[in-house]
Amino acid sequence: MNGRSVCVFAKDVTVFGGALAEAHARKITKVQDLALRGRAPIVGLLFDALGARIEEGVAALGGYGEIFQRNVLASGVIPQISLIMGACEGGDVHSPALTDFIFKVRDTSHLFLTGPDIAQRVTNESVTAEELGGALVHTTTSSIADGAYDNDVDALLQIRRLFDFLPQSNADEVPQRPSFDDCDRVDLSLDTLVPAVSCRRARLCRRRHHAARDPPKRCARARHVAAQDARAPLEEARQHSAFNVHARRDAYPSG
Repeated sequence: MNGRSVCVFAKDVTVFGGALAEAHARKITKVQDLALRGRAPIVGLLFDALGARIEEGVAALGGYGEIFQRNVLASGVIPQISLIMGACEGGDVHSPALTDFIFKVRDTSHLFLTGPDIAQRVTNESVTAEELGGALVHTTTSSIADGAYDNDVDALLQIRRLFDFLPQSNADEVPQRPSFDDCDRVDLSLDTLVPAVSCRRARLCRRRHHAARDPPKRCARARHVAAQDARAPLEEARQHSAFNVHARRDAYPSG
């Protein structure tokens, strides 16, 4: 990929619904072992599967254990990337959750242990597959997924782009790319990147990130961040007073 070694495995939903069998598990673990020996990143594509193959019973479940063990052994050693491009259900959801990066495709990829039908039977609540494990819920609520894209091609291109920023393994250096930003540029807003008080809003970090990343607009953003910093002590005092009012009743602490 982009001139660098990478190991890739995939699941095919057209073959037994993509269900994991003993032979399929051996193929995946063989790729994982090859990636660990060669210190190369590994990418799991087309996580479009419906769990273990029931016909094989415990043998299929044992295959999951072998895959999960290698996910743990590879953690912190080589980059692990998962791409969910369909319905990933049952035991298949655990392996992507153990990897470093997870990408999903909007409206077509779902990630959950049990489907909407079982969830409705247990909780008596009607929920769709998108609400239960779609790209939106896993990128904005659960934070399991790192990115969601409109189609399969865009997701694959973004994996290639991410790959350019990652080292081959923990023993290699981070790839260097040419930069047109002045290395001597100074941005004073970075001095207050770590808040001095606990009530600071998390979204300020996003503004400071843009101030450091976008040189033409850094002055205006730095002034905006400085104004936010000046109002922070007043907001803290106001929140503290409101807490004291609601936390006491008849001069005794409530709760």
